[in-house]
Amino acid sequence: MAQTAANVFNALPPVSGPIFWGPLGTVGPTNETTAVPVAAKSLGYIGEDGVTLTEGRDTTKIKAFGGDTVLVVQTDHTVTLQFTVLEFLNEEVAKAVNGDTNVTVTPATSTLGTRIATVKNAKKLPHKVWLIDVIDDAKKLRLWVPDGQITTVGDAQLVHTNVLSRQLTVECFADSLGNKLYEYANNGITTGA
Repeated sequence: MAQTAANVFNALPPVSGPIFWGPLGTVGPTNETTAVPVAAKSLGYIGEDGVTLTEGRDTTKIKAFGGDTVLVVQTDHTVTLQFTVLEFLNEEVAKAVNGDTNVTVTPATSTLGTRIATVKNAKKLPHKVWLIDVIDDAKKLRLWVPDGQITTVGDAQLVHTNVLSRQLTVECFADSLGNKLYEYANNGITTGA
């Protein structure tokens, strides 16, 4: 097969934002063009490193007497997403970092802006649906996670030389079909003229 430059993808965030999350059980898309589910909320700007998708497979080699490998057994499979949220004052980011029930939001008034009060505790962060959209001109790529949980929240640095941000790791869990992540792509090349 020939090399095709049109198949190369340079991921950029759409204007609507690249990362959305929503309540577990939200019906997900079945392609890259359907509208983002209404229940899914944007996490706003993310860091310049974008989203890192990692798939891990741990294996064990079964050896016969004499040292020959006779079988390779898969002992674990993981899919994770990692990204940095930049909008510290975004209500959805506060909920992602701290858990929905640990965040209280008071709407803005004529004298005060929107207030976000959070508490830190040992409660597990909730399972959610996750959607990642990226584009490259007419090309589109969408990742859909029907069940994902934030398992790692990075440190926050309060310094004058940078913004408050948090690096998040989302562990993807298998749905009823055994799938942890769905990937939908469109090369943007149409037929006819």
